[in-house]
Amino acid sequence: MRKLSLFLLPLFIAACTKEPDAPPENGEAPPKVSNRIDVPKSVRDNLGITFVKVERRFVAQTLRVPGRFESMPEAINEQRAAMAGRVSLYVKQFQQVEAHALLFGIDAPEWRRVQQEISDAHARVQTTQAGVAVRKSLIDEARTDAELVLSRTESIVAVEKASLEHSAELESGAAVWATRIAELEKLRESGAGKAGDLIEARSQLADARSKLAEQREKRAELNLQRREIEVEAARVKNSFSRLAQELSAAQAEADAAGSALQMKLSLAAAMTGLTSGELIKAENGVEHWRAISGIEVRATAPGIVSTLDVNSGGWVEQGSLVMSLQDPAKTRVRARVLQADLTRLNEGQVTRILPPGGGKLALETPVEGRLAFSLSADADERVIEVIVTPTASASWARPGIAVEVEITLTTTQQPELAIPLACVVRDELHRIFFRRDPNDENKVIRIEGEFGIDDGRWVVVSANVMDGDQIVLGGVYELKLSGSGKPTGAGHFHADGTFHTGKH
Repeated sequence: MRKLSLFLLPLFIAACTKEPDAPPENGEAPPKVSNRIDVPKSVRDNLGITFVKVERRFVAQTLRVPGRFESMPEAINEQRAAMAGRVSLYVKQFQQVEAHALLFGIDAPEWRRVQQEISDAHARVQTTQAGVAVRKSLIDEARTDAELVLSRTESIVAVEKASLEHSAELESGAAVWATRIAELEKLRESGAGKAGDLIEARSQLADARSKLAEQREKRAELNLQRREIEVEAARVKNSFSRLAQELSAAQAEADAAGSALQMKLSLAAAMTGLTSGELIKAENGVEHWRAISGIEVRATAPGIVSTLDVNSGGWVEQGSLVMSLQDPAKTRVRARVLQADLTRLNEGQVTRILPPGGGKLALETPVEGRLAFSLSADADERVIEVIVTPTASASWARPGIAVEVEITLTTTQQPELAIPLACVVRDELHRIFFRRDPNDENKVIRIEGEFGIDDGRWVVVSANVMDGDQIVLGGVYELKLSGSGKPTGAGHFHADGTFHTGKH
């Protein structure tokens, strides 16, 4: 395009060397020159003309201080060796990694020892749990024996009760027959009784007494059996107490073995970065901790590999730094303010981080942040350091980028219409800017501005602008040097961006 413009430039110059048109014969004055300038797309492209919008800003209530982006402490993620061993790297320096990405592995002899300890602890848990199960079985057997003893005791008590009732009946019958015998003997003495009745009564009394003696003998046997059962019950009771103590001891031993296993698993979890649940999870009947042949370290958060402190295949000691990851999105700004401004600042004050000036980067949207005071100051230069933490991320925010921090000091006044100070240029005794014609996007209007205060980057415009107006930023000096739009003459732009007064 530039070569074409240079080629056509002589033709345009020749075209511009023609004599100006003669004044009209009627002697009328030429028409008044407008302050509007034609800037078609070809001219805007060649001159690099860009536009910004008028904004309402608190220009008078801001303080700008220089600063630079730096990484937050939490942006650095150091990856250290959990144990000594040979390292295998799976990433490269400055590589972008996502969360849970595999970073490196360690072939560590210490891991083999930990696996053996976990295996021993696991076997101990199984042994102690088997001992608890055996003692619970013995207690169940003792409980069955106790129920049998209780059942026998209840049976003997029932038989004894029946025997006592039978004995009472026999004693009552024996008393009746004894009375009957006495009566028959009196009748016999008087000569009225029968010998057969007396014999029969005596026989019945003897039989009742014989049966009563049998019941007494039976109760004696039952009493002996009951005493034997009571001894058996006491033995079962004592065995219950002993078995309960043995069960308690076995359970305590099993709990201790389980705690030891959990401690070993926690140690393995710290070494591997896995949870205890993940380590004991079985796949194809094999727990995961048994299948691990080496330690694999994965990223806990996304970031960029900033440093590699060991080569692949190298040996590292326990606790040695292997690599560092850095999250570029976790940044903050460290700025320096004069100590004289200290009373104008407050913790948590609203601030804006302005992009670096110059080029297209200056057109990026500022980032809001919150102000905090650091613990350092420079007594020689009479400055203090402040920290601004962005509330949102920006693609241009990188550690080391120089920026300006705009601190809003007060919000009691209304915002005013303002434009970037870079849009304003001095033309002789006037400060001017160029506004895009709202009715024709291919024209701009030269305006001698009425300006208010400025804060070094933005300036208040008191007239001739409205909200949403577009103001020339890039190419403003070229428009000023053209002299176009002044009431003293007329001119025009060529397609190559050059300006010439007069007509073709």
